[in-house]
Amino acid sequence: MIGWRVSELLSEAARSALSSLLRSVAAVAGLGVLVGALAFTELTTTAGVLDFQRTVEAKGGWVGVLSNPDGTLFARSCDSLAGRSWVVNAGGLRRSGSAELTKAPGTLFQTAIVTSGAPRIWSAQPPRHSDLAEGVVVGEQLAAEVGLSGSSVIAELHDGEVLHVGNVISVENRYPEAARWMLRIAGPVGRIDECWVEFAPRALEAGLAAASMVFGDVSRIDARPLIRLDEFARDPQAELAQRPLANAWLPIGCALASLFWIITWFRRADIGLYRAVGTDTLSLWVLVQLEAVMIYLPTLISGYLWAVLVFALQKESFPGWDQLTVAFRSVASAIALSIVLAPCAAILIGRSQIAIQLKDR
Repeated sequence: MIGWRVSELLSEAARSALSSLLRSVAAVAGLGVLVGALAFTELTTTAGVLDFQRTVEAKGGWVGVLSNPDGTLFARSCDSLAGRSWVVNAGGLRRSGSAELTKAPGTLFQTAIVTSGAPRIWSAQPPRHSDLAEGVVVGEQLAAEVGLSGSSVIAELHDGEVLHVGNVISVENRYPEAARWMLRIAGPVGRIDECWVEFAPRALEAGLAAASMVFGDVSRIDARPLIRLDEFARDPQAELAQRPLANAWLPIGCALASLFWIITWFRRADIGLYRAVGTDTLSLWVLVQLEAVMIYLPTLISGYLWAVLVFALQKESFPGWDQLTVAFRSVASAIALSIVLAPCAAILIGRSQIAIQLKDR
């Protein structure tokens, strides 16, 4: 028996695939239908779940609020959370009464003092830090009622103070109560009523406990998620993990390997010829596996891209990165399994007599 060098096996596998180009193209097309169907089904199945997940995140699914009945939280401690690896942003809030504007006589608007992190957490389009350096920030509803925009001048009637609007923010998703508020931006000094913290994804529960420890000198901390999810609420992570197609890559991988076995069976005479010249079992295994890789990799790419294109045309929007990742993981798992199983047929065929195999040439 003789063993082939890896370079020789690679060259032989490429020569075999190219010598029967029509067969190889037909195999890629046929196998690509299965791969594309799996990827398309995954994209469709996960679309609703992931859309719901993104909606939860947009509304503040990873946002928590810390408060104290006595109002003894300190802004400096709150803002220090923004430097933690598991925190996206943090900001303090202290309500400061009401104000009447010259453009809306007789109407009182809530005022508050906040650190710059708070409006960045609330806003659907977080303002830049430079836009929060001076002046005040007003909610979108207040701005619409009195006709304000960035850099407009407003005056409070009670003391004649003139202020400049630094930014108009939309807070309807996360804190609609502040839509009619006027916010003064201040540094992290003094006491605050609430500390708002946006945590990294899936770090909310542990993050609230860790954030409470920052205010170690406070006797009681009320830490709550902005969105309360009870036992009847949807759990996108659980839905993704328990979806019916989560393990579909197993039967699809076996089906892909079965189709390759059929192709291998029609090449039993070639296998007999390899054995006749002294090819050992290990070399035959590696040779067929290399041929499988040369078939399955184009299958993976073509089937996956076909599914993404059809999904995008059908939904009139490109799938999100999460959807692409879930679908690719499923089809890649199926391809990996089929590559592992592909040489089995060649080894089984190779157990028959060489003379019988060569008769088919």
